[in-house]
Amino acid sequence: MELQAPHRPIPTRQKLTPPDGVDYAAAEAWVRRRTRQRINLANYVWEGSAETRKSRERFLKFARVLQKELLLHENWDGTPRT
Repeated sequence: MELQAPHRPIPTRQKLTPPDGVDYAAAEAWVRRRTRQRINLANYVWEGSAETRKSRERFLKFARVLQKELLLHENWDGTPRT
């Protein structure tokens, strides 16, 4: 089986708009790294101050949607689903 390139865009069923201040390509790369590490973002929690946590939660909500879309098309290790 062939691994998907880490820079390859994540296919989505609908157009996704990232939160303000979030680079879409960087978010995709971050999600791919966490997925290869088998980190389920549905259970992922960031610690920190209240003001930092709010912006991170918006990013994390977006990242969870991206991971869900990614796992529709690829396995956890990056191989395509058949």
